[in-house]
Amino acid sequence: MTVIAQDGELLRQYYATEEEIRISAEKKAQNSEVSILDAVEQGKGGLYCTIHDIKLYNTNTPFEQERWRVIGVQEEHTLLRLTRQLKLLVYVISLITLLVGTVAVSMVVISITRPMKTLMSELERSNPLQQVLLPKLGIQEIDRLSESIEELSRSVAESASRFSKIIQKTNIQLGVFEYQMDGSLAYCSEKLFDVLCWQNEMGGDRYLELSVFLDRMKELRQYDTMGDVSTYQITEKDGKERWVSITSQADGNTCSGVAVNITSQVAARKKVEYERDFDPLTDLHNRRAFMRELDRLFQNPDQLKNAAMVMWDLDNLKYVNDTYGHDFGDRYIINFAQALQAQLDDNCLLARRSGDEFYMFFYGADNREEIHRRIAAVWKQIEQGCFRLPNGNDYKIRASGGISWYPQDADNASDLIRFADFAMYSVKHSTKGSVEEFSKEDWKRNALLVNGQEAFDRLIDEALIEFAFQPIVEVESGKVYGYEALMRSQLPQFSSPEDILRVARSQSRLLAIEKLTIYGAIKAYARMRAEGKISPDSKVFINSLPNQSLSEQELDQLADQYGGILSNIVLEITESEAMDSSVQSRKHIVIREKWGGQIAVDDYGSGYNGASVLLHVVPDILKVDISIIHHVNQKADNLKILESIISYARHQGIKVLAEGVESREEVEACIAAGVDMLQGYYVGKPAYEITPVSKQALQNIAAIKRSSQKMF
Repeated sequence: MTVIAQDGELLRQYYATEEEIRISAEKKAQNSEVSILDAVEQGKGGLYCTIHDIKLYNTNTPFEQERWRVIGVQEEHTLLRLTRQLKLLVYVISLITLLVGTVAVSMVVISITRPMKTLMSELERSNPLQQVLLPKLGIQEIDRLSESIEELSRSVAESASRFSKIIQKTNIQLGVFEYQMDGSLAYCSEKLFDVLCWQNEMGGDRYLELSVFLDRMKELRQYDTMGDVSTYQITEKDGKERWVSITSQADGNTCSGVAVNITSQVAARKKVEYERDFDPLTDLHNRRAFMRELDRLFQNPDQLKNAAMVMWDLDNLKYVNDTYGHDFGDRYIINFAQALQAQLDDNCLLARRSGDEFYMFFYGADNREEIHRRIAAVWKQIEQGCFRLPNGNDYKIRASGGISWYPQDADNASDLIRFADFAMYSVKHSTKGSVEEFSKEDWKRNALLVNGQEAFDRLIDEALIEFAFQPIVEVESGKVYGYEALMRSQLPQFSSPEDILRVARSQSRLLAIEKLTIYGAIKAYARMRAEGKISPDSKVFINSLPNQSLSEQELDQLADQYGGILSNIVLEITESEAMDSSVQSRKHIVIREKWGGQIAVDDYGSGYNGASVLLHVVPDILKVDISIIHHVNQKADNLKILESIISYARHQGIKVLAEGVESREEVEACIAAGVDMLQGYYVGKPAYEITPVSKQALQNIAAIKRSSQKMF
C-alpha cells in the first residue's frame, strides 16, 4: 500500500521514510476491521490499525482503478493497557482468595482434629476389659459418637463379664484368646492361663503383649495337628501330663482361638485303644494289633532281612483249667507269656492269638542262625518256666511251636502265618512239646491243603454247600424227634466235611466255616418247614465248631430273620478238640437263654477227654460216638462204656443219642442199655429231600422197646 500522506506521531515514528505500508494477512485481528501492521523496526512492538476505503473517482474516469484508504494507527500496549490491567487484577484477587480460603480451612480442620486426637488418645489408653469413659469435646456430633462408643463399651464389658462367669461356673476347662495380627496386644481369658498352665499373678482376664503371647504359644509341645485343631502335651507342676486341644481361626486381620483341657478324653481314648489292641490278661498285643504291625513291616520288606514266624501253642491248658480251675489256667497263660517276653526286643513282635495260641515274629536278622539262637533262648525260658499249684507243687510250662521262614517259605505275612500254623499243628499231633520248622514236603504230601485253597475260597465266597437231612427217632414215642443237617460241598475237591475243616484250619478260617454252616443250615431248615416237608415240632441238629462263635451283630441278624424257629435248634458241639470255656459259655447263653434251643455234645467219647467236656458244657443231649455204638451188641467193653455214659446222663437229666446204628442188633443193645434216641442208617440215610422213616424200622423200634420194658 503506497503512502500518499501521513500525519501523527506514531506514523512519523514508525514509517517516516517509508513509501509503503505492509499489512500481513496472517496478522489479521479477530475483528475484520482491525489489522496488525508490520513494524519497520523490529522489537518495537506491534501496531493496530483500522482501514477505511475512500471513493474519489467515478466510473469511466482515468483513475477509476485507483483505491484510496484512510488508516488509523495505535500501539498495542496503549490499546490493550486496560484489558491487561483488568486481567492482572483478577489474578491477584484469585490468589488472595485462595490463600485466605486455605488458611480458613486449615484452621477449621485443626479445630476439629485436635479434639479428635484427644478422643483417640483416650480410647488407646482405655482398658478394653472395662467400660470406656470419654471426655466431652463440645462438638455435638463428636459427643454423640462418644456416647455411642461408651454404650457399646458397656455392653461388650457386661457380655464379656457374663461369659467369663458362665465359663468359670462350669466344669469345662476352656480358655479363649484373640489378637489382631498387626496389633500389639493379645486378649487372654482367665481360664486360658489355667488350661495352658501359665502363671497369672494379676488374676482375671488379661491382655498380654502380642510378642509375649506368641512366644508362650511356641513353647508349647505340639503333639499333632488336624485342620484348625492342634493338640498339645503339657507337663504340669507335679509332673503329670496334660493334653490340651487348641482350635484357632483367622478372620481377616483377627485371629481367635479356644483352648480346652482334653486330658480325660485322651485318657478314655487311650483306654479304648489299649483294650482294642492289647490282651487284658497278658498285656500282649492281640491278633488285630499284631496283624496291623505286621502289615506295616511288610510295606518295607528291606527291613525284614531274614525273618521267622513262630506259632506257639500252650500245651495242657485244658487240663490245668479242668483240674485246678480257670484262675490257675490264667496263671499258666501269664507265666507262658512272661517266658516269651523275656527275649522280646525291638526286632520282635509278640501277640496272643487266642486262648492258648501266641504269635511271635522275629525279623531284621543278618542270617537264620541268629534267629535260631533267639528262638532257642525263648525255648530255654519256656523249659525253665513254672508256677505254683494249689497243692504246693510246681507245674512246668509246656508248649509246642511251629516255624516258617521269610523269604524261604513265603514272602508275605498271610502265608507265613498259615505255614507256621500248619507246622505247629503238625507238632501237636506228632511230637507234642517241641518246636519244628515248616516242611514243604509235608505240605505237598497233603495236597488238599495246598491245592484246595482256591476251591475253599470259592466255597466260602459263593456259599457252595448244601445240606442233607438225616432223621433222629425218639425211642419212647417212636416218632421222629428231629433231623441233623449235614453239610456237603458242591465242589469235587472236598469229598467230606473233614476235608473242608482241614483246609479251614490250615488257613485259620474256621470262623468262616462256622458262619457258613449256621446260616446255611437254618436257611435250609426254614425252607423245608415252609414247604411242609418237616413238621413244626421237629428239631434241627446243627454242627458247631467248639472254639468259634458268631458276633453279636450276626446273632441279632439271625434272630430278626428266623426268630420264630430258633427254639427248634439243637446246636451240636463237636468234642474233637480242646474247648474254650468262654466261647462255650457264650453259646450256652445264646442258644438256651435267648433262643430257647438246646445244646448237644457230638461224637462223645472220641475227643481229648470225653468225661471232662461235661465239666464245661452241660448239654441237653449226649450223642455217643459211632466208635462206641458200632458192634456194641458184640463188644462187652463198648456196652459197658455206653451203660456208664447213660448212668451218668440219667443223674444229670441229659438225654442220650446213639449215633451210627446200622443193624437191628445194635438197636436192641442200645435200647436195652437205655438210650433215648437213635440215629443211623437203620433209621434213615442222609438225603437232600426229606423222606419218611420206613414203617418197618419204626415198628421194630417200638417192638424192641416193648420187649425191653418187659425184661425189666
